[in-house]
Amino acid sequence: MNSMNSQENNVVLSIIIPVYNTPAELLSDCVASIKKSHLAFPYEIVMVDDGSTADIEGIVQSIAYGPELRFYRTENGGVSKARNVGIAKAVGQWLTFVDPDDLVRFQSNIAQCLSECQDDIIFFPYARIFDHDHIVKEYSMHDFVSESDLSPTRLVESLLRVSQDVVTIDGFYLGTPWGKIFRTRFLRDNNILFDVLLRKRQDALFCAQCYQAMASYRLIESDEAHYFYRIDHEGSITKKYNKQLVIIYRYLFEQMATLGQRLEPAVDSSALQLYCYDLTKELINLDFCNVNNPHSYAKRKKDFLAYREDPFFKGYYIKTPLKNVHVWKKILYILIRKKQFWLLNGIYLLRKTLDLIKRKK
Repeated sequence: MNSMNSQENNVVLSIIIPVYNTPAELLSDCVASIKKSHLAFPYEIVMVDDGSTADIEGIVQSIAYGPELRFYRTENGGVSKARNVGIAKAVGQWLTFVDPDDLVRFQSNIAQCLSECQDDIIFFPYARIFDHDHIVKEYSMHDFVSESDLSPTRLVESLLRVSQDVVTIDGFYLGTPWGKIFRTRFLRDNNILFDVLLRKRQDALFCAQCYQAMASYRLIESDEAHYFYRIDHEGSITKKYNKQLVIIYRYLFEQMATLGQRLEPAVDSSALQLYCYDLTKELINLDFCNVNNPHSYAKRKKDFLAYREDPFFKGYYIKTPLKNVHVWKKILYILIRKKQFWLLNGIYLLRKTLDLIKRKK
Protein backbone atom coordinates (compact mmCIF):
# COMPACT_ATOMS: atom_id res chain seq x y z
CA MET A 1 0.00 0.00 0.00
CA ASN A 2 2.92 2.34 -0.75
CA SER A 3 1.07 5.02 -2.66
CA MET A 4 3.29 8.12 -2.45
CA ASN A 5 3.35 10.01 -5.72
CA SER A 6 6.05 11.97 -7.54
CA GLN A 7 5.86 14.73 -4.92
CA GLU A 8 7.67 12.44 -2.50
CA ASN A 9 10.81 14.58 -2.50
CA ASN A 10 8.77 17.59 -1.38
CA VAL A 11 7.45 15.96 1.80
CA VAL A 12 8.00 18.28 4.73
CA LEU A 13 6.92 16.09 7.64
CA SER A 14 6.94 12.32 8.14
CA ILE A 15 4.58 11.12 10.86
CA ILE A 16 5.73 7.72 12.12
CA ILE A 17 3.13 5.46 13.77
CA PRO A 18 4.20 2.05 15.10
CA VAL A 19 1.26 -0.35 15.31
CA TYR A 20 0.76 -3.66 17.08
CA ASN A 21 -2.77 -5.08 17.30
CA THR A 22 -4.16 -1.60 17.91
CA PRO A 23 -7.99 -1.60 18.12
CA ALA A 24 -9.57 -0.24 14.93
CA GLU A 25 -11.44 2.52 16.78
CA LEU A 26 -8.30 3.93 18.39
CA LEU A 27 -6.30 3.72 15.18
CA SER A 28 -9.10 5.39 13.25
CA ASP A 29 -9.27 8.24 15.78
CA CYS A 30 -5.50 8.70 15.61
CA VAL A 31 -5.31 8.92 11.81
CA ALA A 32 -8.43 11.09 11.62
CA SER A 33 -6.87 13.56 14.06
CA ILE A 34 -3.83 13.89 11.81
CA LYS A 35 -5.93 14.44 8.71
CA LYS A 36 -7.95 17.13 10.50
CA SER A 37 -4.82 19.01 11.57
CA HIS A 38 -3.68 22.24 9.95
CA LEU A 39 -0.99 20.66 7.79
CA ALA A 40 -0.87 23.04 4.84
CA PHE A 41 2.18 21.32 3.33
CA PRO A 42 3.06 17.87 1.92
CA TYR A 43 3.27 15.23 4.63
CA GLU A 44 3.28 11.46 4.89
CA ILE A 45 1.98 8.98 7.45
CA VAL A 46 4.52 6.18 7.81
CA MET A 47 2.67 3.33 9.51
CA VAL A 48 4.77 0.34 10.56
CA ASP A 49 2.94 -2.81 11.66
CA ASP A 50 5.07 -4.76 14.12
CA GLY A 51 3.84 -8.21 13.10
CA SER A 52 0.27 -7.87 14.38
CA THR A 53 -1.94 -10.93 14.43
CA ALA A 54 -4.85 -8.67 13.46
CA ASP A 55 -5.32 -7.53 9.84
CA ILE A 56 -3.94 -4.05 10.46
CA GLU A 57 -3.47 -3.32 6.76
CA GLY A 58 -7.12 -4.17 6.10
CA ILE A 59 -8.19 -1.92 8.97
CA VAL A 60 -6.01 0.90 7.66
CA GLN A 61 -7.37 0.55 4.12
CA SER A 62 -10.91 0.87 5.44
CA ILE A 63 -10.28 3.96 7.57
CA ALA A 64 -7.29 5.82 6.29
CA TYR A 65 -6.36 5.01 2.72
CA GLY A 66 -4.91 7.99 0.87
CA PRO A 67 -1.88 9.17 -1.11
CA GLU A 68 -0.11 10.38 2.05
CA LEU A 69 -0.17 6.94 3.67
CA ARG A 70 2.75 4.51 3.46
CA PHE A 71 2.25 1.14 5.13
CA TYR A 72 5.01 -1.32 6.08
CA ARG A 73 4.82 -4.65 7.84
CA THR A 74 7.71 -6.25 9.74
CA GLU A 75 8.13 -9.40 11.78
CA ASN A 76 7.37 -8.78 15.43
CA GLY A 77 10.41 -7.21 17.07
CA GLY A 78 9.05 -4.55 19.37
CA VAL A 79 8.22 -0.87 19.09
CA SER A 80 11.91 0.13 18.83
CA LYS A 81 12.36 -1.93 15.69
CA ALA A 82 9.12 -0.57 14.21
CA ARG A 83 10.12 3.05 14.85
CA ASN A 84 13.57 2.42 13.38
CA VAL A 85 11.93 1.12 10.20
CA GLY A 86 9.90 4.33 10.15
CA ILE A 87 13.05 6.45 10.47
CA ALA A 88 14.68 4.52 7.60
CA LYS A 89 11.64 4.82 5.33
CA ALA A 90 10.79 8.47 6.09
CA VAL A 91 11.32 10.89 3.20
CA GLY A 92 10.30 14.08 5.01
CA GLN A 93 12.69 16.85 5.97
CA TRP A 94 11.31 16.49 9.49
CA LEU A 95 9.81 13.57 11.35
CA THR A 96 7.67 13.07 14.42
CA PHE A 97 6.38 10.05 16.32
CA VAL A 98 2.76 9.37 17.18
CA ASP A 99 1.52 6.44 19.26
CA PRO A 100 -1.50 4.75 17.61
CA ASP A 101 -3.80 5.28 20.60
CA ASP A 102 -3.05 9.00 20.92
CA LEU A 103 -4.33 12.06 19.04
CA VAL A 104 -2.65 14.94 17.20
CA ARG A 105 -3.97 18.42 16.57
CA PHE A 106 -1.27 20.53 14.93
CA GLN A 107 -2.04 24.24 14.89
CA SER A 108 -1.71 26.56 11.89
CA ASN A 109 1.65 27.94 13.06
CA ILE A 110 3.36 24.61 12.42
CA ALA A 111 3.95 25.34 8.71
CA GLN A 112 5.81 28.59 9.33
CA CYS A 113 7.80 27.01 12.13
CA LEU A 114 9.02 24.14 9.95
CA SER A 115 9.85 26.40 7.02
CA GLU A 116 11.91 28.82 9.12
CA CYS A 117 13.46 26.52 11.70
CA GLN A 118 17.18 25.76 11.50
CA ASP A 119 17.24 23.75 14.71
CA ASP A 120 17.55 20.01 15.34
CA ILE A 121 14.54 19.48 17.63
CA ILE A 122 11.24 21.32 18.00
CA PHE A 123 9.29 20.90 21.25
CA PHE A 124 5.54 21.46 21.20
CA PRO A 125 2.85 21.45 23.93
CA TYR A 126 0.81 18.40 24.87
CA ALA A 127 -2.17 17.38 26.97
CA ARG A 128 -3.10 14.27 28.89
CA ILE A 129 -6.52 12.92 27.97
CA PHE A 130 -8.78 10.31 29.52
CA ASP A 131 -11.00 8.04 27.44
CA HIS A 132 -11.77 9.61 24.06
CA ASP A 133 -10.89 13.27 24.43
CA HIS A 134 -11.50 14.41 28.01
CA ILE A 135 -8.53 16.66 28.76
CA VAL A 136 -7.04 16.01 32.19
CA LYS A 137 -4.33 18.66 31.96
CA GLU A 138 -2.57 20.68 29.27
CA TYR A 139 1.14 21.39 29.33
CA SER A 140 3.02 24.13 27.53
CA MET A 141 6.81 24.06 27.57
CA HIS A 142 6.64 27.63 28.80
CA ASP A 143 5.00 26.26 31.94
CA PHE A 144 8.24 24.46 32.64
CA VAL A 145 11.09 26.58 31.35
CA SER A 146 12.14 29.48 29.16
CA GLU A 147 14.27 28.79 26.11
CA SER A 148 17.36 30.31 27.71
CA ASP A 149 17.21 27.73 30.53
CA LEU A 150 17.57 24.64 28.36
CA SER A 151 20.85 22.83 27.79
CA PRO A 152 21.66 19.20 26.95
CA THR A 153 22.80 18.56 30.52
CA ARG A 154 19.71 20.12 32.05
CA LEU A 155 17.38 18.26 29.71
CA VAL A 156 18.98 14.90 30.54
CA GLU A 157 18.99 15.68 34.27
CA SER A 158 15.29 16.51 34.18
CA LEU A 159 14.59 13.30 32.25
CA LEU A 160 16.44 11.30 34.92
CA ARG A 161 14.43 13.03 37.66
CA VAL A 162 11.19 11.59 36.25
CA SER A 163 10.19 10.29 39.69
CA GLN A 164 9.95 13.83 41.05
CA ASP A 165 6.39 15.09 41.05
CA VAL A 166 7.40 18.73 40.75
CA VAL A 167 10.32 19.59 38.47
CA THR A 168 11.22 22.70 36.53
CA ILE A 169 10.97 20.70 33.30
CA ASP A 170 8.53 17.81 32.90
CA GLY A 171 10.76 14.73 33.16
CA PHE A 172 8.07 12.40 31.84
CA TYR A 173 7.58 14.45 28.67
CA LEU A 174 11.31 14.72 28.04
CA GLY A 175 11.57 10.92 28.02
CA THR A 176 8.95 10.42 25.29
CA PRO A 177 9.61 10.56 21.52
CA TRP A 178 6.20 12.15 20.90
CA GLY A 179 5.57 15.85 21.42
CA LYS A 180 8.69 16.68 19.45
CA ILE A 181 9.66 17.12 15.80
CA PHE A 182 13.16 15.99 14.79
CA ARG A 183 15.14 17.07 11.76
CA THR A 184 15.50 13.82 9.82
CA ARG A 185 19.07 14.60 8.77
CA PHE A 186 19.99 15.22 12.42
CA LEU A 187 18.94 11.71 13.45
CA ARG A 188 20.62 10.06 10.48
CA ASP A 189 23.86 12.05 10.66
CA ASN A 190 24.21 11.16 14.35
CA ASN A 191 23.04 7.57 13.81
CA ILE A 192 20.41 7.94 16.55
CA LEU A 193 18.00 5.02 16.63
CA PHE A 194 15.89 3.26 19.23
CA ASP A 195 17.82 0.53 21.05
CA VAL A 196 16.21 -2.79 20.08
CA LEU A 197 17.75 -4.49 23.13
CA LEU A 198 15.40 -2.48 25.34
CA ARG A 199 11.74 -3.45 25.66
CA LYS A 200 11.04 -0.92 28.41
CA ARG A 201 12.04 2.76 28.68
CA GLN A 202 13.74 2.68 25.29
CA ASP A 203 12.12 6.05 24.60
CA ALA A 204 14.04 7.73 27.42
CA LEU A 205 17.43 6.55 26.12
CA PHE A 206 16.57 7.67 22.58
CA CYS A 207 15.61 11.14 23.80
CA ALA A 208 18.67 11.47 26.03
CA GLN A 209 20.89 10.63 23.04
CA CYS A 210 19.08 13.29 21.00
CA TYR A 211 19.62 15.94 23.67
CA GLN A 212 23.29 15.04 23.93
CA ALA A 213 23.81 15.37 20.16
CA MET A 214 21.63 18.39 19.36
CA ALA A 215 23.17 21.72 18.41
CA SER A 216 20.01 23.75 18.99
CA TYR A 217 16.27 23.45 19.59
CA ARG A 218 13.08 25.50 19.42
CA LEU A 219 9.93 25.76 21.52
CA ILE A 220 6.69 26.22 19.60
CA GLU A 221 5.00 29.43 20.70
CA SER A 222 1.54 28.16 21.55
CA ASP A 223 -0.56 27.57 24.63
CA GLU A 224 -2.72 25.06 22.74
CA ALA A 225 -1.78 21.39 22.85
CA HIS A 226 -0.59 19.77 19.62
CA TYR A 227 -0.36 16.24 21.02
CA PHE A 228 -2.89 14.39 23.20
CA TYR A 229 -1.48 11.55 25.27
CA ARG A 230 -4.08 9.00 26.30
CA ILE A 231 -3.68 8.02 29.95
CA ASP A 232 -3.59 4.30 30.71
CA HIS A 233 -6.45 3.98 33.16
CA GLU A 234 -6.51 0.22 33.76
CA GLY A 235 -5.95 0.90 37.45
CA SER A 236 -4.13 -2.37 38.10
CA ILE A 237 -0.61 -2.89 39.33
CA THR A 238 -0.57 -6.46 37.98
CA LYS A 239 1.88 -6.59 35.10
CA LYS A 240 3.19 -9.28 32.79
CA TYR A 241 6.29 -10.94 34.21
CA ASN A 242 9.46 -10.74 32.13
CA LYS A 243 12.45 -12.60 33.53
CA GLN A 244 14.81 -10.58 31.31
CA LEU A 245 13.78 -7.23 32.79
CA VAL A 246 16.58 -7.14 35.38
CA ILE A 247 19.17 -7.49 32.62
CA ILE A 248 17.39 -4.90 30.48
CA TYR A 249 17.24 -2.33 33.28
CA ARG A 250 20.86 -2.83 34.23
CA TYR A 251 21.83 -2.24 30.60
CA LEU A 252 19.61 0.86 30.43
CA PHE A 253 21.13 2.38 33.54
CA GLU A 254 24.66 1.70 32.28
CA GLN A 255 23.83 3.53 29.04
CA MET A 256 22.24 6.48 30.88
CA ALA A 257 25.10 6.78 33.37
CA THR A 258 27.72 6.70 30.60
CA LEU A 259 25.82 9.28 28.55
CA GLY A 260 25.31 11.56 31.56
CA GLN A 261 28.98 11.47 32.44
CA ARG A 262 30.00 12.35 28.86
CA LEU A 263 28.01 15.58 28.89
CA GLU A 264 29.74 18.87 29.61
CA PRO A 265 29.07 19.62 32.36
CA ALA A 266 28.25 16.10 33.49
CA VAL A 267 24.80 15.49 34.95
CA ASP A 268 24.40 15.93 38.69
CA SER A 269 24.96 12.67 40.55
CA SER A 270 21.69 13.09 42.45
CA ALA A 271 19.78 12.80 39.15
CA LEU A 272 21.36 9.41 38.45
CA GLN A 273 20.69 8.34 42.05
CA LEU A 274 17.00 9.15 41.65
CA TYR A 275 16.88 7.31 38.35
CA CYS A 276 18.49 4.25 39.93
CA TYR A 277 15.86 4.23 42.69
CA ASP A 278 13.07 4.74 40.15
CA LEU A 279 14.18 1.80 38.01
CA THR A 280 14.48 -0.39 41.10
CA LYS A 281 10.98 0.60 42.21
CA GLU A 282 9.66 -0.42 38.80
CA LEU A 283 11.52 -3.73 38.96
CA ILE A 284 9.90 -4.44 42.33
CA ASN A 285 6.51 -3.92 40.69
CA LEU A 286 7.28 -5.83 37.48
CA ASP A 287 9.62 -8.53 38.77
CA PHE A 288 10.63 -9.06 42.40
CA CYS A 289 7.14 -8.51 43.89
CA ASN A 290 5.05 -9.16 40.81
CA VAL A 291 2.24 -11.60 41.62
CA ASN A 292 2.90 -13.20 38.21
CA ASN A 293 6.48 -14.03 39.18
CA PRO A 294 6.41 -17.86 39.53
CA HIS A 295 9.37 -18.07 41.94
CA SER A 296 9.23 -18.56 45.69
CA TYR A 297 9.55 -15.71 48.19
CA ALA A 298 13.09 -16.85 49.05
CA LYS A 299 14.16 -16.81 45.38
CA ARG A 300 12.57 -13.42 44.72
CA LYS A 301 14.27 -11.96 47.80
CA LYS A 302 17.61 -13.42 46.69
CA ASP A 303 17.18 -11.87 43.23
CA PHE A 304 16.28 -8.48 44.74
CA LEU A 305 19.33 -8.48 47.02
CA ALA A 306 21.60 -9.54 44.14
CA TYR A 307 20.36 -6.58 42.09
CA ARG A 308 20.44 -4.22 45.06
CA GLU A 309 24.03 -5.19 46.00
CA ASP A 310 25.38 -5.18 42.45
CA PRO A 311 28.73 -3.32 42.66
CA PHE A 312 27.77 -1.20 39.65
CA PHE A 313 24.73 0.24 41.47
CA LYS A 314 26.10 0.37 44.99
CA GLY A 315 27.33 3.94 44.77
CA TYR A 316 23.88 5.17 43.73
CA TYR A 317 21.93 3.59 46.61
CA ILE A 318 22.90 6.29 49.07
CA LYS A 319 20.78 8.72 51.08
CA THR A 320 19.51 10.83 48.19
CA PRO A 321 17.72 14.20 48.51
CA LEU A 322 14.05 13.38 47.90
CA LYS A 323 12.74 16.91 47.43
CA ASN A 324 9.50 17.03 45.42
CA VAL A 325 9.15 13.25 45.55
CA HIS A 326 5.72 11.97 46.60
CA VAL A 327 5.64 10.54 50.11
CA TRP A 328 4.68 7.09 48.77
CA LYS A 329 7.78 6.98 46.57
CA LYS A 330 9.92 8.26 49.44
CA ILE A 331 8.82 5.32 51.57
CA LEU A 332 9.64 2.85 48.79
CA TYR A 333 13.03 4.44 48.12
CA ILE A 334 13.97 4.28 51.80
CA LEU A 335 12.95 0.63 52.01
CA ILE A 336 14.99 -0.10 48.87
CA ARG A 337 18.03 1.64 50.36
CA LYS A 338 17.66 -0.31 53.60
CA LYS A 339 17.02 -3.60 51.69
CA GLN A 340 13.74 -4.29 53.51
CA PHE A 341 12.35 -6.80 51.02
CA TRP A 342 9.77 -8.31 53.36
CA LEU A 343 8.13 -4.90 53.77
CA LEU A 344 8.27 -4.16 50.06
CA ASN A 345 6.74 -7.53 49.26
CA GLY A 346 3.99 -7.00 51.84
CA ILE A 347 3.17 -3.55 50.46
CA TYR A 348 2.78 -4.79 46.90
CA LEU A 349 0.76 -7.81 48.01
CA LEU A 350 -1.55 -5.49 49.95
CA ARG A 351 -1.89 -3.18 46.95
CA LYS A 352 -2.85 -6.12 44.75
CA THR A 353 -5.42 -7.34 47.30
CA LEU A 354 -6.98 -3.87 47.62
CA ASP A 355 -7.08 -3.55 43.84
CA LEU A 356 -8.96 -6.85 43.50
CA ILE A 357 -11.46 -5.79 46.19
CA LYS A 358 -11.99 -2.46 44.41
CA ARG A 359 -12.65 -4.24 41.10
CA LYS A 360 -15.28 -6.51 42.66
CA LYS A 361 -17.32 -3.57 43.97
